[in-house]
Amino acid sequence: MTYYAAFATILLVHYAAVCVGTSNLPNVTGCPANTTDANAADLAEIKETVKNLVSKVSLLLVPGHTPSHPACSCKEILQLAPQSPSGLYWISGTDNKPKHMYCDMERSCKGVAGGWMRVASIDMTKTGSTCPSG
Repeated sequence: MTYYAAFATILLVHYAAVCVGTSNLPNVTGCPANTTDANAADLAEIKETVKNLVSKVSLLLVPGHTPSHPACSCKEILQLAPQSPSGLYWISGTDNKPKHMYCDMERSCKGVAGGWMRVASIDMTKTGSTCPSG
């Protein structure tokens, strides 16, 4: 976990605790001065916002979401965050340069579920497409 991600997580937890009235810590700018002053809709909106922010910060802690923090493989991403959808992720290449690769997180093959990295794609419906030789 990077210093900035850890700090952001702590800040969000503090913000959530103060805004929903579960903390004796000083008030945070933007929160109601007293939770009795806020109506239920305001508190629900604050809770939802904090929940979304925590979710986004949590994703940044899993490798593969940024080129500065690539994963070793698609399988590593899936092991650390089992809810990860199929899509593009940053994977560390053999030359230590991150590559934007497609990871299939749902497909199961021979008992191994998800975490597959696409290394090639051929559209045989296009004119002139041929299978690689060798």
